[in-house]
Amino acid sequence: MLNRPQCRAPVESADVAAGVSSADPLQHDCIRRKVRIALAALPVERILQLPKSRDYLSMLGNLAYAAVALKSTTLSAALYDLLAPYPHFCMVSLSLHCNGVVARMLGALANILQRHEAACRHYEQAIVDCERFGFRPQLAETQHEYAQLLQAGNPEEQRHAKELATRALELARELGMRLTAQ
Repeated sequence: MLNRPQCRAPVESADVAAGVSSADPLQHDCIRRKVRIALAALPVERILQLPKSRDYLSMLGNLAYAAVALKSTTLSAALYDLLAPYPHFCMVSLSLHCNGVVARMLGALANILQRHEAACRHYEQAIVDCERFGFRPQLAETQHEYAQLLQAGNPEEQRHAKELATRALELARELGMRLTAQ
């Protein structure tokens, strides 16, 4: 039997009382290490061979979430190519948990891959799709992520980043959410 170290993410009592969970379960170093080890054991070639079953987009979405959190360019590149044909779809698992729109994940992957124009295009589409589907929490997170991407851009992008950040913060407050830096 393997002796695996236990890893528990800190929980703030105010969050528990408010019923709020952390927006990013991979923000804790111990969990990131475990995910990095697990992904290292999963060659990209195996991901490219995943069957296109009912869980295909959900699986790719979960892997993409981990790739973005770990800033893995190799995995991000493979997942970007696999998700690219589906920018207007949602990533929904059989348990009916929705991870949001594919365009948002494509934006995050493109950002990791330093494809600025593609990332902007995908985030713009993700905002439209989140509004269309009524995904308000994901809309706030998408606006927040896109604002972070644009902060280092030209003056027009910086102006747009401030507008997005303001809208994201207002919506997050309305929904009782806390936005975290990527």
